Amino acid sequence: MAQSLPQHVPQATNSWYQALTADMGNQFNLIAGGYTEYEQKFAVTIASGDLPDMMMIGSPPRTDQVLESSCKDLTPFLAASVPPRPPPTVPS
Repeated sequence: MAQSLPQHVPQATNSWYQALTADMGNQFNLIAGGYTEYEQKFAVTIASGDLPDMMMIGSPPRTDQVLESSCKDLTPFLAASVPPRPPPTVPS
């Protein structure tokens, strides 16, 4: 679920969708809309409790409450997959 251009671009020709599915190695159903439409879809989705696997969260009212009650913190899983940074090189 993501905010996008006001006019809907079909997934087959949506370059953002194509890049994301290529990076993820998986396809998904993109629920998108312009700002006003997305805000409405987001509110209805949160109210329904039937959340998609991924969604863009802008600045809805009570963001912290929504995240705490409806979303899983993936930091421990994502942090484990990030390779350690090499030390900075200092020119001699």
